Amino acid sequence: MAALVWAGGSDVTVEQRPRPRAGDGMVLVDVAYCGLCGTDLHICAGEHPRARPGIVLGHEISGRLHTDRAGLAAGTKVVVDPLLPCGTCRPCRGGRPHTCANLRLLGIDEPGGAAEQVAVPADRVLPVPDDADLRRLAFAEPLAVAVRAVRRAGLAIGEEVAVAGAGPIGLAVAACARLAGAARVLVAEPVPARRRLAADLGFETAETLDGTRAEVVFDAAAHPAVAAGLAGAVAVGGRVVVVGVYGAPAPLDLQALTFKEVTVLGTRVYARDDLRVATASPIGPAPATATSSPMARPERRTARTATASGSAKASRRRSAPSGTGSTRSAATATCSAAPPGTSMPSRRRSAQVWGRPPRHGRQVPQGSSGSTTTLVPATSSPVPVCSRPDSSWPSTIPGLARGCSPAQMCRSVPHRPQ
Repeated sequence: MAALVWAGGSDVTVEQRPRPRAGDGMVLVDVAYCGLCGTDLHICAGEHPRARPGIVLGHEISGRLHTDRAGLAAGTKVVVDPLLPCGTCRPCRGGRPHTCANLRLLGIDEPGGAAEQVAVPADRVLPVPDDADLRRLAFAEPLAVAVRAVRRAGLAIGEEVAVAGAGPIGLAVAACARLAGAARVLVAEPVPARRRLAADLGFETAETLDGTRAEVVFDAAAHPAVAAGLAGAVAVGGRVVVVGVYGAPAPLDLQALTFKEVTVLGTRVYARDDLRVATASPIGPAPATATSSPMARPERRTARTATASGSAKASRRRSAPSGTGSTRSAATATCSAAPPGTSMPSRRRSAQVWGRPPRHGRQVPQGSSGSTTTLVPATSSPVPVCSRPDSSWPSTIPGLARGCSPAQMCRSVPHRPQ
């Protein structure tokens, strides 16, 4: 089967792998779509401490059960919970497996879902209705992060909310806060394109949190400059919810937080019920992500082989229509840029979705505003690569092309895994 594999260093390839086997307590899922997030980009840059070369990427997975198992019929639509808690540590025994002391994930510690099939523990699949949109449900996993954050905040109807960061997680948090009854949602974002997208979604926007006095402030940026301003942005008696994962200690005005009697809350990934809520949510990846196209055939590209000619070819492919496609899988690629020195929420700096091709060779639509999208025909060769202002980011992520600038998103972000 075709699978997206990190081969080590900055080497990523779509290659043929044996189909997984479902051992005791495991189920096979025929993958429909699998999102790729910032964690995957860090893996592909060789920056993740646990990932090992040869790992199949992807932990944002939707699909169908391959065979009858766990009381569910073959073909049942499912969303995969990629968290692999140990079940024996104190947090697990205390009913908080998402904060497991030995937490592992599909796509990092075990083969992930950027492949035709993935084997997962039977208790890690969440069935969804027959009419569920599996493409939208590839967004359920990152959306569950936002659901968790808003629930942790204990948001009350009529409260004012501020969100730092208009990346995918920041916008998802803002949307969840609005659904939870916030009277006002302000999204602070220094990048104009992202700020415009937030405004298009109906949120009040600003470049920074300066002058804000919100009852609940969500930090979905994980940037030291944001941390330094949190105490000033929150109202007396308010709450600060840290959603992004900081890679290093950051300044925080503890005196101001004390004098204001502010509650500071951390939030880590999601509990199972948060994922369940996310699967039923009306919030989907559009308009932040928008297109599907056939996955490129197996081929390897590295940062060392990226050339100006190759980048130009990749750039031209952005406007190329998709072909009839592979009989196996397709890809959606979306990448929103941020300026150097601006970090995004720890696990959601970009989104790509791998899945099945459009039927009958229909042309795949272009992406919406606020994102840079590449169409990758199934027969495209070589795999498109990114053109970057420096060499600090690998040029190997299939489906990304010139203009995505993931180096601008992540080169200054020390990664600390979930």
